[in-house]
Amino acid sequence: MADCDLCGRSEPTLIPVRVKVPTYSYVYPEGMWRNLCERCLELCAETEKRMDKKIVAGKCSLSLVKGEVVEVEVEIPSFSKGVRREKRYLAPDVLKECARVYDRYKKGTLPPFGEF
Repeated sequence: MADCDLCGRSEPTLIPVRVKVPTYSYVYPEGMWRNLCERCLELCAETEKRMDKKIVAGKCSLSLVKGEVVEVEVEIPSFSKGVRREKRYLAPDVLKECARVYDRYKKGTLPPFGEF
């Protein structure tokens, strides 16, 4: 079991997304793998395709980059309320990569983990 890096949901299989993290670029020059559940990846892809994205100044939740980020509402599982919606902030390039991976996932062209 692994946890989603955005919502914390624990699932046996998550979808890997490669994210450039400048803080660790000397160790991981091609980027780090971040694991997202299917619902978070879908919400990121929907946000990336919308025209009325809310862009604010802040820090990206996945790449740890400070600057302009896009606000994404994710669904956090809660035992008392079922599901609660929270805002997470992602950099535009991370959001674009999430949308690309989601499209490949839906088409079934995503290779097995480790063969990216």
